[in-house]
Amino acid sequence: MLNLAGEDGPVIELSSTQEGSFAESLAQARRGEFASEEDVSSVWARHGL
Repeated sequence: MLNLAGEDGPVIELSSTQEGSFAESLAQARRGEFASEEDVSSVWARHGL
């Protein structure tokens, strides 16, 4: 994305653990598994937001 915006930078390679986590996140999104309003509000409250 940065390359498209004209920002040249080094390519960062993901570890196999990071790739697996990213793949699982995408799979959860495809299944419609998102945090509920209650979950998000709880996190915000813990951090004073």
